[in-house]
Amino acid sequence: MHIFVLSLWIVITFILIDFSNISYIDYLAFGVILFLFAVILVHLKNSINILKLRKEECDLEKTKLCLEKSKLCLEIECLELEIQSLKRK
Repeated sequence: MHIFVLSLWIVITFILIDFSNISYIDYLAFGVILFLFAVILVHLKNSINILKLRKEECDLEKTKLCLEKSKLCLEIECLELEIQSLKRK
C-alpha cells in the first residue's frame, strides 16, 4: 500500500508540474501527507485484523469450555445412573 500511494503521488506530481505553478516543496508536503495517511491506514487495518483474531480466539475458548461442561454433565449423568443401578442391586 505504501508503494501504491508513493507511485500515485509521483504520477500526480508529474502531471501537475506540467499544468501549474506549484512549487516542488508543496508536492513534497503532499507526498509526505499521503504517505503518512497510507501508514495510518495500514496500522488501522492491522489493528482491526488483530481484534478479529482475538475475538475468534475468545469464541474458540468459549466453545472449548462449553464442550468441557457438556462432557462433565454427561459424566455426572453416567455416575447418577451407576448409583441408581447399584441401589437397585
